[in-house]
Amino acid sequence: MVTVNLGMWANFAIQSGLIAVLAASLFGAIAGFGLASIGRFSRTLGVAAGILVPVLGVAILAAVAVARRERRSGHDTALPWQWKSRSGIVSLASLAALTGVVAVTAFVDWFVVRIPGVSRISVGAWGTVLGGAVVVTIALMILGGLPLLRRPSRGSAILLAWVGSTWMFLAGVAVALRAPVVELASSLGALKFTVADALGALNLDAGAVGIDLPPTVDPAMLGLSGARVEPGAVDLAAPIQGLQFEIGPAWYCLLLFSAGLLLWSFLVVRQADRIARRPSPGGSGMDRQAAAGPEAPIPVRPLSWSQERSSDGSYWGTGN
Repeated sequence: MVTVNLGMWANFAIQSGLIAVLAASLFGAIAGFGLASIGRFSRTLGVAAGILVPVLGVAILAAVAVARRERRSGHDTALPWQWKSRSGIVSLASLAALTGVVAVTAFVDWFVVRIPGVSRISVGAWGTVLGGAVVVTIALMILGGLPLLRRPSRGSAILLAWVGSTWMFLAGVAVALRAPVVELASSLGALKFTVADALGALNLDAGAVGIDLPPTVDPAMLGLSGARVEPGAVDLAAPIQGLQFEIGPAWYCLLLFSAGLLLWSFLVVRQADRIARRPSPGGSGMDRQAAAGPEAPIPVRPLSWSQERSSDGSYWGTGN
């Protein structure tokens, strides 16, 4: 009889739930902040809606932001390229470094299984669904990075924040899965399941014919004294009891990647929002003057690190 440690699996379920809440909250906060900045409504309201209502709240915020943006006019489309500024170069270089971290996972182990008497078994990305996930992630990183050549893009930051939160959840669950898998293998190893039982399950008669074990298999691993055994004497479950399941370095790289990408997304959204709040030669100041009246002066504040001169002496601003 297999005994299952329900407490361990319940702990795994709780950990997975907490990881899901954390990842969804971080994405909701960044997305809510960015969408509120695009729609020019309360940032606090946007962050709160994104966190408290992770999916539906973000969808509603997106619809409101798009509707409010379409009613605005005077948006500047003739801004110089962001990569000519110092902060733009740092932002793009950071995104390239994070993409490199994802690429590294294609060449390292994702899972490692060790069974007594059997060679080390490792699972990599290539040839599995994990490889496809790595390729899709890199493609999304490139797609999200292209608008950043022009200006800080809140839309790109929100997209990449979703990528980062998804990998944070998957990597966190994979790391938490190690202990339950080892416990399950130990429970299965306590069973006695022989070769004769396996053949009987397939409606095959093992008979009394002896089996010669391959030279690479240690008879002692199966509790045997010789290399020639009877089918009913080989316990297939015995090696499973000593199974060791390890999380490969790829998952830890993805944890680092997800945390870095979420931080990067927040900084890009904040930078774009700070620029959108300031008057610029391209029209945001004109929008503010039109709203205040023809006689209202446009306030001018000094530029900060988030709004710099490009190499041609003009200023770059923000888009989506």
